Amino acid sequence: MSNDVYSIKFHWDALNIVLTALAVTGGLLFFSATMTVRMPLAYVIASVFMLYLIVLVLFVPYRIKLSGDTLTVRKLAGKYIIPLKSITSVEELPDDFMKTASKLFGSNGFCGYWGKYMSPYAGNFTLCATERKNLIMITVFNEKTGTEKRLAFSCRNKKIITALRQSNG
Repeated sequence: MSNDVYSIKFHWDALNIVLTALAVTGGLLFFSATMTVRMPLAYVIASVFMLYLIVLVLFVPYRIKLSGDTLTVRKLAGKYIIPLKSITSVEELPDDFMKTASKLFGSNGFCGYWGKYMSPYAGNFTLCATERKNLIMITVFNEKTGTEKRLAFSCRNKKIITALRQSNG
């Protein structure tokens, strides 16, 4: 791997922006409407709903960083740190890949596309993206458990793909 450092922000697609805006607006309207009702249960329901939205926001991916011998996919709360030597394959996914993927757990557009998914094309994988196109899937081998896991993330910068493929051998 060269000594280049790539640090790229995720780009949100239109559906992601619209769904997030609608959810936040709806949540705020629901919260403000329940505050005028003056019923204790309404306060609890509205507060739980707002807390739920805030917790979901913590899973939003916002930056990919490729430097040295690691690939890091940062979220607001936490990150995936992947040693390049553990990556066994790097693959660009077709733009219509998400049409075949089914969500097991996660988000289909509110604050990104993230969570556990499955696809007849790729099997089970973790998705960490903010757009449905420009997806890259890496397969990571865990030496401790002897298992492989797949992580798909969105990235418009083709230099990342080239650098990952070069590091992959």
